[in-house]
Amino acid sequence: MKYLEIVKSLQKSEKNEDMLVLVRSGVFFYGIGKDAIILTQNLRLNYCCIKKQICKVAIPVIKINNIIQKLKEKGISFVIYDYKPDGIFENREEKYKELVRYVNVPISEAREHFECSKCQFHNLYENKCNKEKKRMEEIIKNIGEE
Repeated sequence: MKYLEIVKSLQKSEKNEDMLVLVRSGVFFYGIGKDAIILTQNLRLNYCCIKKQICKVAIPVIKINNIIQKLKEKGISFVIYDYKPDGIFENREEKYKELVRYVNVPISEAREHFECSKCQFHNLYENKCNKEKKRMEEIIKNIGEE
């Protein structure tokens, strides 16, 4: 299962219902989709596109204690996970583990993204997609001409 799929399954898990979910990968904790929206609105953190119509917020590992404190001050329920693509504790099947859980006020945001045209990476993403589309059209056009 890919990282984004794992995060989405954690978000949809019954035990994480109405909670902000942060997942560590490398030197960042990520809030994705609705969680990025909540972090941006409540803590004024910057967001960008992980893919079209899915926002993300990256929090450096060294800043996570400050973020935890701010979330608690705001009364926002959250859960934090560690993710390791090669497995946790030598178990290749187990990709993530819970680090912290704080239950207070349930969250209700359901949006996955802000307006994409306002994202700093929107044009970059659109240009990449358009270039790939043109390249594929050119390949299809030239099939059988060799």
